[in-house]
Amino acid sequence: GLYSDMWENVRIANLCLQKLEAGFLVDASADQKNWLKGQALFFRAYYNYEFVRSFGTIPYVDTVFTAEEQDMKRHWIYEKDGKTYNDVQAVFERIVEDFDEAATLLPDVWPSPNINWGRPTSLACLGFKAKALQFSASPLFNEQATGALEYNKELLDRCALACQETID
Repeated sequence: GLYSDMWENVRIANLCLQKLEAGFLVDASADQKNWLKGQALFFRAYYNYEFVRSFGTIPYVDTVFTAEEQDMKRHWIYEKDGKTYNDVQAVFERIVEDFDEAATLLPDVWPSPNINWGRPTSLACLGFKAKALQFSASPLFNEQATGALEYNKELLDRCALACQETID
C-alpha cells in the first residue's frame, strides 16, 4: 500500500528532480520539463504529507541518499522568513513549499484528459497545501512542535488564505 513503498517513491521523486537539474532531459519542451518537475514535487510532498499525518515527525528527505550518506534526522528545525518551525511543523512547512512550487509548474487541466487521467494538477497542489497547513495548525501537531495544546492561529490564517487561493 501507500506506506510500504513510501520511501522508495520519495527516492524516485528525488531522482527525477536530480536528473532534471542535471539536464538529462534534452529533447523535451519547457512545458514537459515543468510538468515532470511539478509531478515529482507533488509526489514527494504527497508521500511526506501522508506519512507525517500518520506517524508524526519524520525526516523530510529532499535529496538522493547513497549507502554511505544517510543523514535522516527525525527531530529538526527549519527556519524560513524569520520564523522557526520545529519537528512536525518543519515537515509540514517543507510539504507546503513543494506543493506551492508544484502548483506553479502543473497545468490546471491536463491536455488529453483521458490519457492523463489521475495526474496531479495545480488545483490538487493548492488543495493539499491548504490541508497541510490545517494539520500543521491543529492542537495535536502544534503541541508536538511548540508544547501548546491549542490551534496555531498564524498557521490557521495561512490555511484560510490557501483555501481561498484554491477556490479562486
